[in-house]
Amino acid sequence: MLFVRSLKVRSKSPWLNEIPSPKKILEEAINRLNVNELIRRNLSLSEIVERLHDECHKIYLQYEGKVREKWLLKIRSGEVKTDVREFETSLANSARARAGSTAELIIRYMLKMANIPFEARKYVGGEQPDIIIPNVATLKRDPCKAVILSIKREVRERWRVSVGEAYILREVYGIKDNYWFVSIGHDIDEYICKVMAKLKIRVYILNHLYERFKHIEGTKPFSKLFDDLSCYRGKGTLLS
Repeated sequence: MLFVRSLKVRSKSPWLNEIPSPKKILEEAINRLNVNELIRRNLSLSEIVERLHDECHKIYLQYEGKVREKWLLKIRSGEVKTDVREFETSLANSARARAGSTAELIIRYMLKMANIPFEARKYVGGEQPDIIIPNVATLKRDPCKAVILSIKREVRERWRVSVGEAYILREVYGIKDNYWFVSIGHDIDEYICKVMAKLKIRVYILNHLYERFKHIEGTKPFSKLFDDLSCYRGKGTLLS
């Protein structure tokens, strides 16, 4: 359904086809930053994630700028039957959707670098968590031995979605533990962290934000995420 909807949107907004997918942009960012070298220099995982996110955003804006320049000329000349407002709205909506996808792709990439097994976007009943570690089979067989990650960039707008998902998984499917909320955004606040704590949802936030919230139970710096997942780690990882 999502794929069909995406095709329809792109057919109505052909300019979106000229912007590479979030996956392609992430690959470009990884190459530009030389992430392996950043790891060897012992940069914190939190800083690497932030750099990747910022580089992806910069690359996206470069592509978006070229698309805007090209298609505004076509729209204003009458070659394309779309008004400027519709065009700009389409770009803005696409940018928001891409930001969320990019955040999740960055976390998946870091998990692969750490050689931590996972499955992404797999259904558990009617719910579709972002990431399940190590896999759905373990989650269903023995939930205490699995972890669910909910990845969010725009926290204030989206955190209640994660709370709702966690509640359904607990009350409907009996998965009561190890639902972890991972934020790579800057808009998290004390209220959100305290609500998550009361609901027994662990929260990981960017390292430089941690000092403000470390007094709240269950709130951890992002760089601790991979330490806390170390029991799942295989051999051959670049991450120590």
